[in-house]
Amino acid sequence: MSAASELENYGRCLSRKMLHESDFSMSNGIAARVIRGGTVQTEVVTVVYKPTLVSRSYRSTFSESWVCQFERDLNDGRFY
Repeated sequence: MSAASELENYGRCLSRKMLHESDFSMSNGIAARVIRGGTVQTEVVTVVYKPTLVSRSYRSTFSESWVCQFERDLNDGRFY
């Protein structure tokens, strides 16, 4: 599961856009990629906007939290 600070930032993102957490569902999974003979596992977070059923998946990276990617998608209107 995502770190508490990421979930808090997710909630703040929604508040800034005047959206409610109950309008979204979120699921977590693990994705494994083979890189130079080794396996790297990363968390994949999928967010679904319930009114439109539009979903987007995000991977956290060392340089950027999935919440930053989610906020960009909200700002770009990709869920509605």
